[in-house]
Amino acid sequence: MHASDVMTANPAVVTPDTSLADAAALMRLRNVGLLPVVHDVTSMRLVGVLTDRDLVVRGVADRCDSQQAVKYCMTPVPVQTTTPTADIHDVIHQMEQWQIRRIPVVGADGRVLGVVSQGDLALRVGPLEPLLVEEFVARVSAPARGLIDHAAMPSGPNSFYPPAR
Repeated sequence: MHASDVMTANPAVVTPDTSLADAAALMRLRNVGLLPVVHDVTSMRLVGVLTDRDLVVRGVADRCDSQQAVKYCMTPVPVQTTTPTADIHDVIHQMEQWQIRRIPVVGADGRVLGVVSQGDLALRVGPLEPLLVEEFVARVSAPARGLIDHAAMPSGPNSFYPPAR
C-alpha cells in the first residue's frame, strides 16, 4: 500500500496571502487540521503548511488580527512531506519520527497531490492492520522528550506550567 492509496486527494489549500480568518473558516468547513500553503492554485507548489496549532500558537496567542495573511503564521518549507509512491509503512514511520498527525503528499514537481492524516490511516489502514494504527496513534501522541525548556516556562500561581525543576 502506498501514500496515494491512503491520502485525501486534492486537499483544500490556501496561499500565503489568504487571511487567517478565511483559512480558519476553510478548516472548519472541510473539518481538517492542516491546509497546505501553495504559491498559487495554478502551480500548487508547496511553500508551507498551516495547522490548527499554528493558528493558535502563532495567531491567537500573538494576538494577530484575523485579516492578517497566512504567511505570518504558517510553517514554511522545509516541512515534512512524502511522495505518492512511498510505502505506507515508511510514511507512518516518518510521521511517528517527527510526531506529526498529517503529512502533505507532493509530486516530483513539488505539486501538492494530497494529505495523509491520522484519520486517513485509521480509516484505510486500520481495518487491514489495526495494531499498526493503534501503535502509530500511541507513538505520535506521546509527549516529546527533551524538547521543552522548563526553565524558560513561566511558573507561579497564575501559570499553567509546573515550576521548573
